[in-house]
Amino acid sequence: MFKKFITFACLLILYCSCYKANNTRLPASIPVFSMSLQAGGGINVSGGGNFTDSNNTIKVNDSLPFSMAIYFSLISGNPENYPITCFISGLPAGISLTSPDSVTFKLSSQAGFNFSVATADTGVYTYYVNIRTPDSLKSYPVHVHVLPVPDGAPGLAGTYAGNDPCGHFSIGSVWYTYTAVVSTIPGRPHWISIQNYRGLGDSVIVNAFVTATYPSSPWVGSVSIPLQTVNGYTIYGSGNGGYGIQENEKPWISIYGDTIIHAGDTQTCYLQLTEN
Repeated sequence: MFKKFITFACLLILYCSCYKANNTRLPASIPVFSMSLQAGGGINVSGGGNFTDSNNTIKVNDSLPFSMAIYFSLISGNPENYPITCFISGLPAGISLTSPDSVTFKLSSQAGFNFSVATADTGVYTYYVNIRTPDSLKSYPVHVHVLPVPDGAPGLAGTYAGNDPCGHFSIGSVWYTYTAVVSTIPGRPHWISIQNYRGLGDSVIVNAFVTATYPSSPWVGSVSIPLQTVNGYTIYGSGNGGYGIQENEKPWISIYGDTIIHAGDTQTCYLQLTEN
């Protein structure tokens, strides 16, 4: 009787050892896997990309979104009964997670997260990526270096050819061809001046605000013209404006729906500038 009891106890211990408290049966060969880190949207990662490296730092510009992906590569073992869940914790003020809240998958796969840097001051911050498996829960630090808002204005300085369709009732009835000079404004980052705007003369200099949306290669952003009056011309951008700076290509600036009022006459134009 005693031998039967011992045999039953051993079988019970062996049975229980194959299960975790959450009743998830572990595979006979627990998977071994590697993890690598990559950030998206032209964002740089220093530290080699090995996710277990505590020196990993994502460099992101203030007020711009960024994404992060962790790649899980199976080295050995059976991943069938080994689900992995990733989730973020410890986000500092000014940096928020936009999607998703968590990711669950089986090897090999990846976990991707999207973030927003809305109000964080420039500096280095730390958050944690938590990785839960059937047999463990581990947290890994990721550093975020928030850099100043990039200034796209200096890259736009130059001489441009303008070819603008304008009209009183529809854009395109009158075309203006001219040469304009785009310059930065000393002491005013993110601002440019456009001399000989729409071919109205060198004394007509219009100021515009430049926003860098994706400061990479190519640079892409928006250009807006606030309401201003220059030499009797009232000018403002009522539509969408943008610019592009790409390697081995000429910078361009365009504003659809800029309005010009002069001597009681109103015209709506499509500013189209391409660097000479």
